[in-house]
Amino acid sequence: MTATQPTIARSTNPLPADLSLVDSAGLPLALNGLPIDIVEGCTYRFLGDQPTSVRLDGVPLKWTARGASICVPFTVGRTRLDLLRGPLSWTLTLRVLPAPHKVAPTTWAALLTDLETWLPGLVVGGEEAGVGGVGTVGVGGPLLAAALLPLVPELERALEHLIAGPRRRTLDHLEERALHRTRAADRETVAWLARHPRDAAWLDPARAVELAGPPPTLWQRGTIDTLDHPANRHVCWLLDKVHAVLHTTADALDGWNDSQLTDGKTWRQSRAVALRVAANRLGRRRRRSFLRQVRAVPGSESALLVVMDHPVYARVHRLARRIVAARFSLSANDASAPTRPSFTLYELWTFLAVQRHLAATLGPAWHWRTTGLGRLLRGTGAGAAFHGAHQEHTVDIQFNPTFRSLWTADTAGPHSISAEYRPDIVVSWQHGAHQGWRVYDAKYRVGNQALGAAMSSAHVYRDALRWPAFGGRCTGAFLLAPRAASTGPTAAWTTPELHAAAQVGVVVARPGAALVLPRGGASECTGAPL
Repeated sequence: MTATQPTIARSTNPLPADLSLVDSAGLPLALNGLPIDIVEGCTYRFLGDQPTSVRLDGVPLKWTARGASICVPFTVGRTRLDLLRGPLSWTLTLRVLPAPHKVAPTTWAALLTDLETWLPGLVVGGEEAGVGGVGTVGVGGPLLAAALLPLVPELERALEHLIAGPRRRTLDHLEERALHRTRAADRETVAWLARHPRDAAWLDPARAVELAGPPPTLWQRGTIDTLDHPANRHVCWLLDKVHAVLHTTADALDGWNDSQLTDGKTWRQSRAVALRVAANRLGRRRRRSFLRQVRAVPGSESALLVVMDHPVYARVHRLARRIVAARFSLSANDASAPTRPSFTLYELWTFLAVQRHLAATLGPAWHWRTTGLGRLLRGTGAGAAFHGAHQEHTVDIQFNPTFRSLWTADTAGPHSISAEYRPDIVVSWQHGAHQGWRVYDAKYRVGNQALGAAMSSAHVYRDALRWPAFGGRCTGAFLLAPRAASTGPTAAWTTPELHAAAQVGVVVARPGAALVLPRGGASECTGAPL
């Protein structure tokens, strides 16, 4: 005999009265039933009597004498917290906001657009890419959520704006109306009445009461507005594709072996649940709007014209296509997951941005080629490079090159006089007897404390790294950050005066904005105008 599952009654209260949710400073959060705003990368704690079960995004939380800790991962979007106590259960919606040291959602979208346009599939990578650290082994960051999953809430918000003000289509049609109900007559109607005086008599109220039979009818041209617009059909088609891709990816994660991922079963289950929740939320919003009555059709010419002209439709199209076109899908036999940590994606973007800046500064006479870009798709990306040439001038941009320790390396090549280091980007140039090289290190975190701690890497590179073929010590070492502090001690590090005097500092490299590198580098040493 099969045991009957107990019925769980869902409470309408936001949370039991004896439980509270506090931040790291011990301040309680308002639990009023609305989405609760929390910040990524922070720790929160439940206080009170122990419930039967607490799950965050499907992952069970451990309850101790001090309550249950919620360690928010480095993702942005919505998550769900389920609380079970006996026959009652509660659900809280948590809205994870970007931490102050992270980029804004619009900047993150611009970053992904640049990377996918440049090298499709680049946002999809293996876990634990060790890139961009000052040390002997690089950075082995935690396995983070899929880069595209945080964009689903952005797609939902764009869809809400579209539903609030959709594009309509005006259709012409013919309608048969009684003569006395016609309010506006066109030229053809007037001419027809002139040729049929008996029917025109119905327009005279005094004579109409004496006429027998039904009044004559006229065919009138009219217009109707419909939401069955090609652009709306295209949106439905995109939503179907996004829904299918998210569900397929979740199914594939369920089919993986635990040995394929560092975090194993917990990571698989929580990511699969998040994908299905996001897909179901999009599908539910579509069914509750006018889109449920619109056929899903791929974009036609008229639909794409609306996408190009209408900012709301353009945003829905851009976000949906990014999820679909960026290979956000897995198969049970594919060992590559969309799990690139967010900081490595920023490092890859800065590699592209530095090349774009130099190409624009040096001018169209320069010829550029690439080597080893396929290595960016897997592993550390070491060996990927841009090579520029014009007459006797050359510029090389290398990603994550290795400067081996002096004790194990040939001193004729690039090496370190202390430990082994791997800076993110190295730019070297040659112009006759003039040569030099610079280091650019991408730092995804910003703020006075974060940049202050990261600045030590620039000094380490200036002091420890050597490259005899390009003059020995590097001529400059700069941090690339998505934004700079406007106040505080690190604000001076972004000034051109400090860059020119010390050849050390912080350069703002923000996706969606033009990058400007400090003077005195490859662009000047090759004789190109700034």
